[in-house]
Amino acid sequence: GPPPAGHLVHLLLSHADRDGFRCVVAFLHEAPVGFAYGYTGRRGQWWTEQVARHLDGAKAREWLGDHFELVELHVHPSYQGQGIGGRLHDRLLEGLPHRRALLSTRQGPTVAVAMYRSRGWELVAGPIRFDGTDHPYLIFGKRLERGA
Repeated sequence: GPPPAGHLVHLLLSHADRDGFRCVVAFLHEAPVGFAYGYTGRRGQWWTEQVARHLDGAKAREWLGDHFELVELHVHPSYQGQGIGGRLHDRLLEGLPHRRALLSTRQGPTVAVAMYRSRGWELVAGPIRFDGTDHPYLIFGKRLERGA
């Protein structure tokens, strides 16, 4: 299942000082029901280097470095299937200065994969296993219309 909430909060706070950090939260009746965040990804960062190992030089130059990394997108299970994740996604990416965005998501015919594909994300690499994880992940990329 998803990582525990305490771990997510710790991760979010540890990433909040990264360049280009952006976070959006969905509220329903004044209670948070979902959130998404990301930041500017660069070579030398753990995730970017993990992905780089699975790309040839040309693909790495095309996608990695000064990309927007969509790190987390979560909707509380009780509120899934209502379009909240899609709206969080759209708000998070809206008007970004980056030319491209990247994310990793678990391999499989998941709701997340379907949502990303429906919003123009393309498979860049995968399945890959990140150090310390036991699930295969897919890497998706999206070309952004700058300032759109």
